[in-house]
This record gives sequence, C-alpha cells and structure tokens, in this order.
Amino acid sequence: MPISRFYKIESAVDEPHSVKLSLRQAALLASLFGFVFIFLEKRSLFIRHCACLSSLVWGVWFTTHMATRFLSMIPFVGIAFNFLSALVGLLALAALALLAYHAFHKRKVIVVPLAGLCEEWSRTDS
Repeated sequence: MPISRFYKIESAVDEPHSVKLSLRQAALLASLFGFVFIFLEKRSLFIRHCACLSSLVWGVWFTTHMATRFLSMIPFVGIAFNFLSALVGLLALAALALLAYHAFHKRKVIVVPLAGLCEEWSRTDS
C-alpha cells in the first residue's frame, strides 16, 4: 500500500489570524509548539490545524516515551525498549521537522486517519 494514501498536502489560503506574526512564522511556530497555539490562535484554521498536528505528534511521543521507559526496567529485554524509545524520538523529530517545513511554505498536511480529529480541533467556534 503506498504511503501517499495516508496523507495529502493542500495549499493554505491567506486568512486573518490573531497572533502578531506573519502567517508563515505563526504556522512554523505552531508546528513546533502546537499546544500553546491551540489556545493563542482564535481565527486562523490553518494555524490551528498545524498546532493540532504538532500536539498529536508530541502526545504520541510523550506516551510512547513514558511507556518504553517504564518497560525498559524489565531485565534483559529493557535494552530493546530503550532502542524503541530512541527510534520513536527520532521519528517524532522528523515528523515535526516535516510539519514545520510544510507549514512555513503554507502547505496544509492532512493525515487521513487523523483528518476528522484535526478538523474538529481546528474549528474556531469550539
């Protein structure tokens, strides 16, 4: 199954936003520090979408990091969980870098399995 079935990239439109930065700068920072921008940004769906994806990546990384750190205390197999923790950390870093790159170039990354969740969180009326 090709990986392109799981995501698609769309161009973002210029829209008013409430953060005192340019749209590119705000989207870049939202892709890196997402949870903060979910609460700061009130109008721009693009910035909130970038913040949502970033928050999900950070949440997955934190959850797997805590689980693998706990499981790494098991004798003899703990080294495998340490390796898994490092691998997930590198994948999360690569995902954040990719999201930040696309956000800076005003491209909206839509991850198909998470599309409904991010659209729900991105709405400004909630």
